[in-house]
Formats: sequence, structure tokens, C-alpha cells
Amino acid sequence: MLQGKHVMVPARWAVFVAIACGKADEQPQVEATPTQEQLGSSPPSESPPPMTTTGPVEPEIDPDPDIEEPITPALVKHTGPCVVRWSHGPVLRFEYGTDQVKVRLDEDRDGKPDACGTTWLEQAKAKRTEMDRGCDGSAESIVEPGKADPKSNAIGAHVTSVDGDDRTTTEVTLITIPSFGGLEPGYIIPVERKRVKLKVVDRLVRRAEVKPTVGGAGRPEIAVDFSYEQDRLVRVREQLASGQADDATTRKFDYRYDDKGNIVSVKYEITSGRTGRAVVDYACWQ
Repeated sequence: MLQGKHVMVPARWAVFVAIACGKADEQPQVEATPTQEQLGSSPPSESPPPMTTTGPVEPEIDPDPDIEEPITPALVKHTGPCVVRWSHGPVLRFEYGTDQVKVRLDEDRDGKPDACGTTWLEQAKAKRTEMDRGCDGSAESIVEPGKADPKSNAIGAHVTSVDGDDRTTTEVTLITIPSFGGLEPGYIIPVERKRVKLKVVDRLVRRAEVKPTVGGAGRPEIAVDFSYEQDRLVRVREQLASGQADDATTRKFDYRYDDKGNIVSVKYEITSGRTGRAVVDYACWQ
């Protein structure tokens, strides 16, 4: 979750949007030109159609998390989704180029983008992500991943907030899960890497904790659990302390895949009892 000074996009929209799920010990892979091994065949030559600037309000998705989307056998592993639609939330539309991936986020479903993100790629790995609130061509937040850690999928990263001529850079921790995308190149924990305690198994972060800054004792300020099956992320459970002794916000996200490893749907549940889900569309690759 990115908590930049100017861009605060809810994590269930920006971070928990599945793109492609390569091997989990790699950097985030949102390849513009996927390899033969990842895709199974050559990708279509045409990019998905651009998002229209006007259009009807999109219908809501049934938020019932018990309703599971039917899983249709896939022919190939796609580079990423064309459209992701969240219940009680936005619609995200993706475009893929040779060295970048663009996403446009329509928060109110009126057909007009409210936030835009561009990720530049180098050797099929995220090098830099810019987030533009308002899609006016001026990035308010920039994420730059650091050097990969051969022992885990947690690395340091820099987030730069831009306000006119003022630029403020903050160190954060980035969990480079290949199935994460959207407006950020991974799961962001908004503190520097040395403050994050990790539990790592087979080079994958299974739990990340941020201890309180005063005394270092007590319940973690942030605790995130990552569950995998066959190197695919299947669950993220995060607990965010609110400052009250017995109060915390817990959010849980579950991911379902088809037989080729494409995300089919995501469902979430929050402490308050609110539930919802996202459905994923790959029609532009057909």
C-alpha cells in the first residue's frame, strides 16, 4: 500500500490487481513482450484498445464473495489482463507496449480516467512507475525499485512525491510479487527496509512485520502474511494497527487462477464485514 503525500490509491485497487504470475523469485514481470515459456505462444501484435474518454456508467459487480467465477480452460498464459472490475470500486484498463505498461483507473465508472500509471520495463522487469492523479501528464508519485535481493523477494525502493517544484523522496520496502501490478510495481510497505522484519521460506516472503518505533515492543504497526501455492500468490492478509490497544484493521485478499496461471478473480474481506471481488477480462488478447 502506497501512502504517498499526494497519491493515496486504495490498496485493493492499485496494489492488489493481478497482472502476470511468473516465478516468485523474479522481479515483477509485467512484460510487454512475454517469453515463449511464459506465454506458450506469440502474443497478439495489437495492443488493447485505448480507454474511451466518455461512456456509460459501468454496472456494479455482485459483491458476494461466495460467488465464484467459472474457470474456463486457458490456451496460453497472458501477459496481463485487459480490464479489471471491482465491486464497489473502479474499473482498470491496461495497455501493453514494447517497453512499458499503462493502466487507467476509472474510480466512479463514468468512462473517464481519474488516475493513470505507467511502468517502464527493462529486460521485462519494472524499472520505474509513475502515478498521475488526474491523468493530466504530471506525475505526483514515482516508484523506483532498488537492486534485487537474491535471498528474498523484498527489496528497498524509493518513492518520490512531486508537488510543483518540490520533490520529497521516501525509502520504502517493496515485496516484488510478479502477480502484482496496477499503479505500483509490487506490494509497498511504507517504511525503509531495515525496519521490516521478514520471515522468508524458499526465497519468498511469507510474513512482513513493522515494529513500533517507540521501544520496538508490542503489536506490529503493520503485519502482512503472504500465502503461495506452486509459487503463485493465493492470499494476502494484512493487519494495520490503528493506535488503539485492541483495535486494528484486517484485510484479506484471495486469488483464483486458471490452469495456465492467469488470474480469474480476486475477492476481499475487511474487518468491518465489507466484502467484494474483482473480475478479470482477457478479451483483448483474443
